[in-house]
Amino acid sequence: MFRTHETVNKECSSLSLCLSVGMSAKSGSKRRSCH
Repeated sequence: MFRTHETVNKECSSLSLCLSVGMSAKSGSKRRSCH
């Protein structure tokens, strides 16, 4: 479980950015940007 957090952090520079991208591209692009 802890490892998941680290992986997400590395994949997504910032959680804020991830959320922003997801909101901006709710079409499904967010899935590709942030797993």
